[in-house]
Amino acid sequence: MARNAEGWTLHRDPRTKIFTVRFRVAGKRCHRSTGETDRAAAQEEAARIVREVTVGPKYERPSSAPEVPLTDLFGSWLAAMGAEVSPNTVRCWETYTASHFIPFFETGEELCSEARLADYMRHRLTKVKRGTLKKELSALNRLFDWMLEQKLLGNKPAMPRIPRRAVGTAHPKGKRETVTLTPEEMNAIVAQLPVRSKLGYPTRAYYEVMRETGLRPSTLHRLKAPDDYQPGALYQRAERLSPPSSGVAQLPETKGCGREDSNLHGCYPTRSLV
Repeated sequence: MARNAEGWTLHRDPRTKIFTVRFRVAGKRCHRSTGETDRAAAQEEAARIVREVTVGPKYERPSSAPEVPLTDLFGSWLAAMGAEVSPNTVRCWETYTASHFIPFFETGEELCSEARLADYMRHRLTKVKRGTLKKELSALNRLFDWMLEQKLLGNKPAMPRIPRRAVGTAHPKGKRETVTLTPEEMNAIVAQLPVRSKLGYPTRAYYEVMRETGLRPSTLHRLKAPDDYQPGALYQRAERLSPPSSGVAQLPETKGCGREDSNLHGCYPTRSLV
């Protein structure tokens, strides 16, 4: 049976500026933080909180839900997204789907339930950090947009708001242990890599450059040849890596990285991205 709320009011914390909703249910006082500093947003969140407390998640009926198995629904969505996002993003969403979304929601009705979405948010905050959860909710938001476009959904459910103070949960093992390799061990690992990937990218040369220079993957992706690289040079120029005030960075190379016959030159055509 649903419980009747006896009206609700908003109160703003003078220190944090965050609004709190106060109401009574069956004579019992209830105070809930909206997590919002804007009054309009706080009113919307307060109405949702009161509805959740008085009606309860198990009584909520989604506006509409697809009558297809979740495996088919997510599979069709991921196939469609292959033309809109990068392959890496699709692979990431595939992991979310198989490891988290389908095991948690189980049915289309639960997937489209705002209460179950909020339950998912709270559950995942006990497992992962806030940043990871934001990426997962972003993927679900893209799914709902696609469902609306395909007319599989009447009304898009509201995505839960992560509380401002919620930071999530770090991995129980903490930071991973750093493994120190000898030059011989690194050479052996790189030697086992394929020269090129299935798509034609120079895999072995890419990791050889990373090992020789110590540059991060995001940095390597921004380099261009011949602007930042000249075969056989002792130093490589990297103008885009430096703050405006620091001039041009010079990246020292080892003897192996600078050789004319090094397999690194497969990663550096006459002019292109490195």
